Amino acid sequence: MIGRIAAILALMFAAVLVPVGSAHADGIGHDAVIKNQKFSYTNLGICKDAISETKCGSTHGWLSPGQNSKSKYGWADTDGIFCGKGWWCKVAAVTFRGYGSGWNSRFIKVGGCFGCTIPVYVWKDRG
Repeated sequence: MIGRIAAILALMFAAVLVPVGSAHADGIGHDAVIKNQKFSYTNLGICKDAISETKCGSTHGWLSPGQNSKSKYGWADTDGIFCGKGWWCKVAAVTFRGYGSGWNSRFIKVGGCFGCTIPVYVWKDRG
């Protein structure tokens, strides 16, 4: 019984926190703050407004380890991150291998979670 309850709770949290593949067209309550974890190894590129599942619009910025999109830029709704070549990026519970560089890095759209903070951890790809 406890195992079933734990599994249901895990699925509920995963549905809210993992990146999603669909745009949120209704614009209601899908805000997400992105935080570059303080133990990340490098700065994190972020995107305020995604224009598709694979592209950021013109508004983007950088977060140093420990910073978040709301306190640094005032963005209560941040749509994605950039994960560059030579790095691994863990967004909530999902890990991605980066490619490209700068704003041509791998773009990962992050689904809104009704005002929560989505943690991102970035570390060096060793191989």
